[in-house]
Amino acid sequence: MWDGRCRRSLTRICAALAGQHGRSFSTACGPALRQAAHRLFAHPSTSVDGLLQGHQAQMRVRLRAEETAGAPLLAAQDTTEVRYTSHPATTGLGPIDGFAGSRGLFAHAALLMTGQGVPLGVAWLHLWGRDPAAFGRAARERSRLTTATADKESRKWREGLAGIEAALPPEQEVVILADREADGFDYLAAPRRANTHLSVRACQPRRVESVAVLESAAPAETPTDLLTAGAAAPELGRLPVRVPRQAGRPEREALLGLRACRVRVLPPQDHRRRGGGATTALEVTVLEARDWRRRRGRRRCIGC
Repeated sequence: MWDGRCRRSLTRICAALAGQHGRSFSTACGPALRQAAHRLFAHPSTSVDGLLQGHQAQMRVRLRAEETAGAPLLAAQDTTEVRYTSHPATTGLGPIDGFAGSRGLFAHAALLMTGQGVPLGVAWLHLWGRDPAAFGRAARERSRLTTATADKESRKWREGLAGIEAALPPEQEVVILADREADGFDYLAAPRRANTHLSVRACQPRRVESVAVLESAAPAETPTDLLTAGAAAPELGRLPVRVPRQAGRPEREALLGLRACRVRVLPPQDHRRRGGGATTALEVTVLEARDWRRRRGRRRCIGC
């Protein structure tokens, strides 16, 4: 911010949004702060990275706190839609779903937390809008399987990984969490520090080269793909987990059966043609958690 008054206004805006997070921006801020926000956000010197500088400076202060020193941290990265379909005059927006008239932005963020889930701050954030002129043509003109990762939106996972490491000191251990959308070989094979670990919910039947069972001397039958590798491993134990209440479903307790094994995942056959990096097999841990009280409850996770 170019002026102390602007910083005070921004602080009041953030406090209003935090105090009324379920309401719209205008309702939470009120007329006065809404006008102040318009002046701040419309100023040529204002940028997303600039607005995050103070927040990330405080995040680094919390990182140096005694309670987080030396302990592994968690970093959850995911993408959300920011809808502005009701603002047709706003420029720089693009389609955000299958509806041609939809407009908005995508925000990919990485939230840094302690091992107990206490938020420390947003370590990385990237916003972008899709090209409206390319709406509906990509599927016909380009094949998703032959396009280089650098030209796909899926590069956000690798960029997020690099952004998280840049926000942390080199000696800090971190586990980066991601949902099934991140289950891509390019992301799993991305260069990273030895103390940076990836945890991804698996959804692709990737070819495996070998299997080693964890915590068991019993040999396991070698499966042909990653999704059956966890199911083929012996059960290590069972863990009760409280499942929160959802729409139409009461709170309940799930009993998860845990299985784990080490596998070597082979790169996709078209990996080199798409300009991928590593072409050697990746050694990863497959963890399966299955709710024995329900027939449909299997969750597989890749850890590397």
